[in-house]
Amino acid sequence: MTDHKKFEVKSNISVHEENLRSSFEDKFKSSPLSTFEMLSNLQLFMKRQNVARLLHFDDLYKKILNVHGEIMEFGVRWGPNLALFSSLRGIYEPYNYTRKVVGFDTFEGFSDVHAKDGSSSVISEGSYAVSDSYEKYLEEVLAYHESEAPLPHIKKFEIVKG
Repeated sequence: MTDHKKFEVKSNISVHEENLRSSFEDKFKSSPLSTFEMLSNLQLFMKRQNVARLLHFDDLYKKILNVHGEIMEFGVRWGPNLALFSSLRGIYEPYNYTRKVVGFDTFEGFSDVHAKDGSSSVISEGSYAVSDSYEKYLEEVLAYHESEAPLPHIKKFEIVKG
C-alpha cells in the first residue's frame, strides 16, 4: 500500500510512554532481521497486551469447538482478529470447512456521531477509518493465510463491507 497516512486511535498515554513506544518502534524498523524472519518472529516485538489478546481469543476458540456455526466479527478495522480466527481454525479444526470466519465493517470509521455517544477523543467522525480499498488488501492477506491451511481450495472466510 502506498497510503502512509497515520491511522491511530487516540489515547491518554504520558509523554514518557509515548517516547518509549516511539523508541521501540524505531527498534522494530531498524531490526537486522530479514522481512521473512520478522514475520516468523513477531512475538519478539509483541507487547504483553497483544499476547494477552492472542491467549484470550485462543481460549474463546476452544470454547466453541463443540458448537456448530460461523465466527462473526462486527467492526474488524485492520482485520487482525479475522486472521487470528482463521489461524485458530487451522490449528483446532483443520478440516472443518463449514466453520466460516465472517467480518463486517464499513472500513470508513464512524460516519456520524451523536452527543449521546460521548465526548471522548476516539468518538469522532472518521475514527477507526482505514486506508482506501483496505478491504481488498485484507481479502488478499486472508486468502494467503487460507492457502497455507488445509483445504485451501475452499474459501472459509468472508468480508462484508457496509
